[in-house]
Amino acid sequence: MRHLRLVVGLIFVTLLLSGCSAASPAAPGRGEPPTVSALFDASQRAAPPTITRSPTATRRPTRTPGPPAAETGAAPAGRPSQITELVIFDETLAPDWSVDASWDVKLDLADRSHPYSGGVAAAVTPLKDYGALFFALKEDARVSFPVTNVIGVSLWLNSGDDYLTVDDLAVTIIGSNEYTYWVKDDTSVQLGDLGTFPETRLRYLGFTRPLAPESWAEAVVELTELRYDPDYRYVTGVYIKNDQGFRRTFYVDRVVLLMIK
Repeated sequence: MRHLRLVVGLIFVTLLLSGCSAASPAAPGRGEPPTVSALFDASQRAAPPTITRSPTATRRPTRTPGPPAAETGAAPAGRPSQITELVIFDETLAPDWSVDASWDVKLDLADRSHPYSGGVAAAVTPLKDYGALFFALKEDARVSFPVTNVIGVSLWLNSGDDYLTVDDLAVTIIGSNEYTYWVKDDTSVQLGDLGTFPETRLRYLGFTRPLAPESWAEAVVELTELRYDPDYRYVTGVYIKNDQGFRRTFYVDRVVLLMIK
């Protein structure tokens, strides 16, 4: 009997110890952030590598106004001599271009309060999330821009009366395989899963910190830096898009295509 009680006691102790050592499934923490896949984040999905060049910000323009580089044939100071500029907007909109396709923004292309060069700049006030100032090449344009001749786009941004963060705006270059000009329903370019041309935020254009109020900085989109850019033959447009919740007026000046001379 004593032996039987000893065996039963050992069995009980064994069961008790095994119950204490067994790990029960941990309850999920309520305060833990969810895992976000890049498939659900377009900005991460289309993010090109960061360009190491930092933007140069100036409180007031220091460049002496003069004829556009495309007219003089000379590259501007600081630009390699083998690159020339073709002006889209500087003082006025170039005749071959239109902003009629812009959406959900209020535009003033002759604002005199914040010129970078000359006397006027474009004032852009977003009216809704994801509005855009869209420079589109017109159907009757006298010129065309094969992508093999285009290096990228340069434009100058002014932050207005508050800081402009690295995520407030994005710049996009539009292209076509069929038309030399912009067509609204052009489906000649295979856009893949993204369904759009890459919208490159300022953080990927060399802006490493917010742009201070009332400051100018140059944003340059280089075609070779756009990892997710689809294949196309002609550049047909450029747009600057505001992020969700961004409603402040900002200013744009000296928008040019950078071309191989």
